[in-house]
Amino acid sequence: VAAAIIRGAEDRMSTPIASLLNGLLNGDSNVVSQTTLSASDTARGPPSSSAAARTIPGSSAAAAQNTPPADVWTIIYELHRISPQILTTVIGTVASSLQSPNKSKRLRVTKLLGRLFYSPTSNIGVKFATCFRDWIRRSFDKESEVRLTMVKCLIMILSNKGNERMLCKEASTSLARMMEEDPNVDVRLLCIHQVCDLAHRENSKTSTTSTAPINAAPISSRLLHAVGKRVQSKSKVERRDAITGLARIYFRQYAKEK
Repeated sequence: VAAAIIRGAEDRMSTPIASLLNGLLNGDSNVVSQTTLSASDTARGPPSSSAAARTIPGSSAAAAQNTPPADVWTIIYELHRISPQILTTVIGTVASSLQSPNKSKRLRVTKLLGRLFYSPTSNIGVKFATCFRDWIRRSFDKESEVRLTMVKCLIMILSNKGNERMLCKEASTSLARMMEEDPNVDVRLLCIHQVCDLAHRENSKTSTTSTAPINAAPISSRLLHAVGKRVQSKSKVERRDAITGLARIYFRQYAKEK
């Protein structure tokens, strides 16, 4: 119902909704005082298909009793599926928080933009290339939790956006750099595991029981070389996992075919 309302009145609603979201993201006191929506990091919970309706004054969802306040992050994600053009002026506002001194906010924004960029049904990463490049730079973030999130999102881009060569190239470059240079062993290990798992699934596409993503990009030689370099790591776990991952890929692609 909420999606139908927004789509049916998109021309009239797009500007007010965008203004509301931008006001919340920018901490505009006039906007914040007139809505139950939250832009704080404490607003958690899974996305709801009715969340976007709560941005519409007078809607039945807005009047519902005992409904927890929606948060702006969930609303933005839901709107990208319903009416992405409403977010034309909002994505840049979201991206401006990527360099926030607040770790929790950076993490929340990194997760949201990652989900938007790797969504199979959107081309937000292409339309907002500058914001995508700003987001990619979070692979250098000083907090390992943010960098771990970046690894997962970058892998999802390779899994879902194989037709977008620019996005996949930048994702591969960032993953390879993190695998080779990140100071945290947990980040490097996650890179190894995720890359090897995706490569293994990619090589199983011809199997009748394949679980490989349909739109996955081929794993680049640069990424496989980065995995290979970890075989010489000082970390025993890293050496073991790199060797195991490469062996699985080799077995799937070559030995099993023979």
